[in-house]
Amino acid sequence: MTIIFKKFRLIAVSFVISLLFISVSSAAPRPNQKFDDWLFHCTNVAVQGDVENLSTEAPEKETCALYQSLAARNRPRFGVVVLFEKYTGAQNPDTKIVATIKMLAPLGILLTQGITLTIDGEKLGSTPLFRCLPNGCTSATNITEATMAKFIAGETATITIFLTPDDGIAIPIKLSGLKDGFAVLNK
Repeated sequence: MTIIFKKFRLIAVSFVISLLFISVSSAAPRPNQKFDDWLFHCTNVAVQGDVENLSTEAPEKETCALYQSLAARNRPRFGVVVLFEKYTGAQNPDTKIVATIKMLAPLGILLTQGITLTIDGEKLGSTPLFRCLPNGCTSATNITEATMAKFIAGETATITIFLTPDDGIAIPIKLSGLKDGFAVLNK
């Protein structure tokens, strides 16, 4: 494993934690659990905005995610983090949302194209990039039950990130272990 990849992996884990949480408490996280190509990580976060709790200690809740750190085959220094979180927001009666997928792409990419996602060659669409931070640009979108079923049944998903309108970098996401990891995420 190269030094660059080790640094990227450290940045990736930091990103996973920063995407999940607004502020992290001092409680120790549970160790990572591995589901084939996916890592499952939980940690306790301080819940903000709890006006009923007048103590000096912020209340905590456990937040978990299933994630992968990826690198482009032809550009090993071009790394991406993909993570799934359990969806806890309001539901539309017509479409059941079961997860949120978040992605971190490196700086220097074309923001207007967003990130394109395909599963086993079927294009699902593009998700916009909504914020660039010092460690990369983030994208997030909700995943319906039907789309999650495609992820679970699929062999490979691919995200495509553009450096220019004509230069898209396709990065494969291995889906083995996603079914078991997602089942644990939904407990």
